[in-house]
Amino acid sequence: MIYVYAPGKTLTKTAACILLGTICSCAERQPLEKLDDYLNFLSHSLKTAFANPTPATVMSPPGIATVRVHLPVASFDHLNVSDLKGCALQITLNKFGSSLGKFASDSQRLLLSLEYLLHAPGCVLLMRQQNKRELAEILEQAYLLVQQQLPARIFNATLGGIEFRQLWLKPHTLGYYPNLTNDLVLSSIAAIVRSARRWMTGDYGADNREFEIQLSEVAQGDGGALWLALAEQASHLEAASRILKARLRSHPKCPSDRNLAEAGTLYNATQKYFIAELQPWSSDLTKRYHQLMPSIMELEELLKAAQPTAYIHWKVARDHGLLQLAQAPVIYAELLQTLMAPCPRPQEISNNG
Repeated sequence: MIYVYAPGKTLTKTAACILLGTICSCAERQPLEKLDDYLNFLSHSLKTAFANPTPATVMSPPGIATVRVHLPVASFDHLNVSDLKGCALQITLNKFGSSLGKFASDSQRLLLSLEYLLHAPGCVLLMRQQNKRELAEILEQAYLLVQQQLPARIFNATLGGIEFRQLWLKPHTLGYYPNLTNDLVLSSIAAIVRSARRWMTGDYGADNREFEIQLSEVAQGDGGALWLALAEQASHLEAASRILKARLRSHPKCPSDRNLAEAGTLYNATQKYFIAELQPWSSDLTKRYHQLMPSIMELEELLKAAQPTAYIHWKVARDHGLLQLAQAPVIYAELLQTLMAPCPRPQEISNNG
């Protein structure tokens, strides 16, 4: 059922329940529906024109090709792998020369690089012991190149890779977000940070399967959903602020006794609707923000020197945008407090009546 409260405007059932003071058998509303209902309620209770929220926007992450760091590849084409008999590196170099090595994803290239760094020192030593100095020199030069490239290869496989890009893609709908989130993306990013830190300090061991699983969990993460939810919240609260400011411009909220009942309606709705219905969701978003961002920012700090300009620009814009959006509930609460300050509480209204 639709409830008409002004020419050309309608109320959803939930908003009508609140305005009419009745108990309605309303199903649990999604957060965006609650935000829309709140705007309808404010406009009606303050007898002020409805303010449409501006469309929420989320900055798309840069394309993979834009942020990939292009690296020269150590060439083993003129190397006779059979000369490496007795070296674990022999298997690694066979992988480099196979279709796996030539068409590897960024994560597979990283894992092959780590495998090379792990086995090369022992093989170089063995080649020198066997007086194969030229071969040892080729392997050592390749080792130094791969070691130098390691931060960039980690970046390409993680922050600059497809899985982390998917983390930041905007979802088609928010639904009941963040109610259905889990901690897998959090633990996976934290594990990747720990691995990256180990690798960059010379501990090159890696669980290939576990690393690929962690990346797949990152791809299922909710960075884009969090950004969209914060943007929708900020957009709706900004619209609510316009309604409140329009009312304040027309006249003070409680200039005389005739406005006491109206003040009580707004006060009760603020307590029961905004605080009870919207603030818990807002708190959940803030909590998720502080859960998700620290590990991502830790990885970015660790790989700071390897980040291309395009990624740095996007990261700065992302951090600035998310921080601003996260402040929206605080700014709105301060405006509400300013509006409600001169108004009596319901008990005072009852006594005056």
